[in-house]
Amino acid sequence: MESRTVLYHAIRTMRQLGLSYAQMQRKLLEDTGIHLSKASISYWLRGIPDPSGSLNRFRPDPSPELSYVIGVALSDGNINVHDYHREILLSVTDRDFASEFSRCLGRVLGRGEPYKVRWSEKRGRWIVQGSSILLHKFLNCNWFDLRKWIEHCGKCESAFLRAFYAAKGQYAARASVSMIRIEKCCCIFKICFGTLTSNRHSCT
Repeated sequence: MESRTVLYHAIRTMRQLGLSYAQMQRKLLEDTGIHLSKASISYWLRGIPDPSGSLNRFRPDPSPELSYVIGVALSDGNINVHDYHREILLSVTDRDFASEFSRCLGRVLGRGEPYKVRWSEKRGRWIVQGSSILLHKFLNCNWFDLRKWIEHCGKCESAFLRAFYAAKGQYAARASVSMIRIEKCCCIFKICFGTLTSNRHSCT
């Protein structure tokens, strides 16, 4: 975290001195041994994201939205590293699926609005992407360690299963998914992953 902040302020100082992106890259490499892409330099100069802000937005409080994000991450979602960015990305053909993921990701990362859902003509897909060091670290672990959040309550289980099976193409990720299907998925989940804990909670 400290190294990110130092780099951030160094970049802004060099910009004030009139250095180009290429000159900033060379200077950073000479002084720190770190190669930062021009895209990352551009993001930081525009405040996308502030290196301190992207670290602190995530809190691992159990919720249906977090379970949904976990379901996406364990199926079709991508958890990537680009320079100092820790990215969570979904690229799908289903607009509703992408929209629900953008809403859940925005809620999990404390945003006032969902993340942007953009259409890629090249890929022929809807894309949602967000960045958070702490969420990246949280998701980038053995799936078994995430059961505490998945199994927190019935709402969390259902949210996880909706995302997981929507990503796998077995069920549509829409609010119209019938409760019969959700209950059936819960049974499948229990059979596959074992009996859920008896210490049940509820999400408000």
